[in-house]
This record gives sequence, structure tokens and C-alpha cells, in this order.
Amino acid sequence: MPPKETQDQKTKKTVKVNNKILKATGGAEFKTGIVEFVNSIQDEDSQLLPTLLPSEALSNFESFILKSAKEVAEKEICNRPNWVTQSKKTLLHHISLCNKAHKLYLSTGTKKRNLKLKVTQANLQKVKRKAKNGKAFLQ
Repeated sequence: MPPKETQDQKTKKTVKVNNKILKATGGAEFKTGIVEFVNSIQDEDSQLLPTLLPSEALSNFESFILKSAKEVAEKEICNRPNWVTQSKKTLLHHISLCNKAHKLYLSTGTKKRNLKLKVTQANLQKVKRKAKNGKAFLQ
């Protein structure tokens, strides 16, 4: 019997820049923001630009790009539980049983060991299907 596992359903919400939104609908806003930034550098910081190190200028530009991309195309991403991580212990248990049966079959090569290997492989497939369907904890 595989070890029992408790399900931890902590869902954290993260925020990411959605590239599809950025390319499709937010592209014009993003481009105008970049043009405004370049124009402001040329107008206001024309004396300051030659004194900046290239790495500083690049980091300023990079931070501005990230900020404007977040303003235009930031979207909240909900982390969904992964079926593999939810039933990791059960799957690992059945995988190890399958590996042991395979090693025994390779060492002896008997029909009995072959039957045992097929049974363990079938059990692993059943557990995997249950895990994918969300029924991993109903054993």
C-alpha cells in the first residue's frame, strides 16, 4: 500500500507581464512610452548622458522598459496545483515497485517475473491516470 499524502492547497497569486497582450493590444502604448523615454533622455539629459557609464544608462533603460511593460500588460497568474507534485509520494512508490520488478525480470527472465512486471506497470498507469484526473487521494 502506498504511503498516504495530505493535500496542501495553498494557491499563491503572482503577477507577470503577458507578452500576448504586450504584442497585440498594448504594443502601441508600450512603443509610445519607449519613444517618450528616449526623447526625454535626449532633451533633458543631453549633458548628463555623456557622463553616464554605459552600464548605468542600460540599467536605467531596462528598468524603464520593465516598468512600462508592467503598466501596459501586467496580468495576475493563478498557480494551479500540479498533478505530479500533488501525488508525488504515490507515484514514486509505484515507480520504485515497477523498477524493482523490471530488475528482477532482467535478472531471471521467467514468465512469472514478466507477469509481475506487467502488473506493476499496469498499476503505475492506473495511479498516473488517477493523479491526472484529480483522484489521487481517493485510494
